[in-house]
Amino acid sequence: MKRKKIAFLISTFVVVVISFFIGLNRIKIKKVECFNQFNVCNPTIVVEAARVNGKNIFLARKELDKIIKNNYLVKSYLIAYKLPTALTINLIERSPKIALYPSETNKFLLADEEGKIINMVDNSNLQKISVDRKLPNLGENIDREILFGILLTLDAANIDKIVEAKIEKNSLVISYKEGPKVTFPLDGDRKTLIGGLNLILSQLNTSSNATTIENEDLGNLKIDMRYRNPVLQYIK
Repeated sequence: MKRKKIAFLISTFVVVVISFFIGLNRIKIKKVECFNQFNVCNPTIVVEAARVNGKNIFLARKELDKIIKNNYLVKSYLIAYKLPTALTINLIERSPKIALYPSETNKFLLADEEGKIINMVDNSNLQKISVDRKLPNLGENIDREILFGILLTLDAANIDKIVEAKIEKNSLVISYKEGPKVTFPLDGDRKTLIGGLNLILSQLNTSSNATTIENEDLGNLKIDMRYRNPVLQYIK
């Protein structure tokens, strides 16, 4: 009798579970909500996500996961079911950090801090870098050297306003608004390079007589950080 009771309970449980999933399978998704770290998702993401409307919850969830995963604008995401007929996406969208200006086009390519190209625009208020080499397409990643140049430029911009930045001949060259023109390598330790530049600039700005260029116009000074001992050259 006890075995029959257990078997009955198991059978009942299985029937309930199967019925539950059959019921879920009949639910059609009518709405997909999308939110990012700023509020509402990029319109292109919203349009793509809406393609799963009208499909059952399992198929819609599977297809939506594929759509969001393959979208280069998305950095990370979470999809949840919202009763009764909606799916909600919470995601982190990639944000542009710098505008690259390649030599072969008159468009700016916007890249994030990981070096992924996420947009192409006619102009931008972001820090700009001209590049003397071909850049990848939208959704692709730039090479290691250019990424290093991007991050180094962002670091250098914390010292003073940069009026020009360019990657040429395997070097990064930046010009400060009220300061020197600085040449960096495209590899190495960024903290060491920026720390070294800060040290040089602080020494040039002191009233000490330890340097012969301290009272000269810094706008005419060139600093080459590609060497173990940075080279300073004053152009009259």
